[in-house]
Amino acid sequence: MIGEIEFMNTSKKAVILSLVLFSGAGSAAAFSPVSPSSRAVNPNDYPKLTETELGHIRHLVKMAHQLPGDWSGYGSQWLLTECTQQFQLAFSGMTLALVQHQYTPAYRELYREAIDANIQKLQHPDIWERWMFSSRSGARGGILNDMQPGWMDPIAKDNIMLKAYLLQLGAAYEMLYGDRKYDQPGAFTFFYRGQGMGNGLIKFRYSLGDIAKNIHQEVVDSDYVGSACEPARIFWACQAPSSVGFLHYDQVHGTDYGNILRKMKNSWVAKGFIDPKTYTYSEVVRTSWEDRAADQKPVPLSPMVRDIGGWSGMFNHAWDRKFVEAAYYGVGGRARDEALKFYLTGEFAKAPSTFDDPIHAYASVAWGLFLAYAAEVGDKEAVDKMLAYAQRNYKSVWENGEYYYPRSDDYSVDENGNSHGIDPWTGNVFIPMARLNKGGAFYKLYNQPWGEEQYRQPYISNVDALSTNVSQAFYDKTKDALIVTLEPGPIAEKQVQFTVRQLEPTKTYSVTKNDKVLGHLDRRSGGNADGSGSMTWREDGSLLVTTEIAKAQTFIISASR
Repeated sequence: MIGEIEFMNTSKKAVILSLVLFSGAGSAAAFSPVSPSSRAVNPNDYPKLTETELGHIRHLVKMAHQLPGDWSGYGSQWLLTECTQQFQLAFSGMTLALVQHQYTPAYRELYREAIDANIQKLQHPDIWERWMFSSRSGARGGILNDMQPGWMDPIAKDNIMLKAYLLQLGAAYEMLYGDRKYDQPGAFTFFYRGQGMGNGLIKFRYSLGDIAKNIHQEVVDSDYVGSACEPARIFWACQAPSSVGFLHYDQVHGTDYGNILRKMKNSWVAKGFIDPKTYTYSEVVRTSWEDRAADQKPVPLSPMVRDIGGWSGMFNHAWDRKFVEAAYYGVGGRARDEALKFYLTGEFAKAPSTFDDPIHAYASVAWGLFLAYAAEVGDKEAVDKMLAYAQRNYKSVWENGEYYYPRSDDYSVDENGNSHGIDPWTGNVFIPMARLNKGGAFYKLYNQPWGEEQYRQPYISNVDALSTNVSQAFYDKTKDALIVTLEPGPIAEKQVQFTVRQLEPTKTYSVTKNDKVLGHLDRRSGGNADGSGSMTWREDGSLLVTTEIAKAQTFIISASR
């Protein structure tokens, strides 16, 4: 398990923007002249977040910590029976998991709390209560002649578009932090308060293991086609989050749920729902209402890179890398080229709206999905062109240290192919996700899992989110060195503090700050590096560091050899 985490109070969570402030007492840290060994550690060799990337993260974290029921900034024109907030929450959480894993592995509290907050929000009645209407289905899907009684429990059957994300985020949280909180009975609890309809308070309670078992069984029962979204409608895209969720769950729990991934792919190919020669697929397969393995009828095949193809592509890259990359480009690269042209010329925004189904916002979501897909497979040219399109046409905002693209419903297209319309899912999440994904980020997240070794490594905590950005926090085990860069946050402070945890008490560490050698840090003796008392040992063995913050401050704490 990770060492002690000191959480921010509720009021700060609502405003959060980057990292967390500390307090503490103890004896001054001991220093002596240092050898030049620490200079061999070059901070430029390690991941570092840019100002824009930090702004994106602040926005995602702030939204995660909005008060329950406050969906400011989430609202979409895309009209689904299920609220689109749930998708923004889920993809936001996975974007933060990506950053945690690859940018700041030695700084966890900001991401840990925000990912957990997104998981809690997925249990809010505003997110799941409308399932009781979706579960009734009806004639529109071409399966039934009329609506059915339906059911209220959002996990018991179907509704993969919610429970897949609970599995994906919950398993990612467990992998990153070694925290099994979601294994507990009732870790996911859905309350229905029936003042207006029903017989009183109802609770639906599940653990992460319950959800994993439920989804796995539904995939098996469907003859390995998948768990349904709405009843009797199975989407390939909607299987992807739970498919990779199984990978993290297996890594943590030693199970083998991931054995169904290839079986699902083979089933879709064998049934003609995926054509591996043309890289086309059926977005949705309709089934019998009573039996998801019966009467399976696919819609016509379409390119896997268009529309919602990126939904599955960005995640399935983790376990089906070669095929997913080939599907992105298509035969002779034509699918990718046509899709990129479609999204850069404004054609995506010209699709007509109908009275009961305004689809312009859906087109913006598809734009964002393609962008995220391009980033994951490492198509830098496409990512750069689409981000440049976004900068020209979407009105980006800097606000309290946050950077994002607010919603616009102006989907008109000028003679140059420019459209200013953008859905919040794309503006809040997909653009940040693509900007932060330098290629194969989800592949790495699922194929380079953390474990006890990472949990025991030195890391920092207690950074004030309002005054401080952590742009760099990386422990290099090959050099036994912790590299940390702090930058000013939106609230100006002369000095800030952070705590270094899990340094070895028997080791001597050399310390540099902004390339200036401070000295040797030795817990077993007294004194300090520069006479200022800027580093203080605490009673729990952690190290309290105080520093000015008018500009970026880079620390290297490395074990002397």
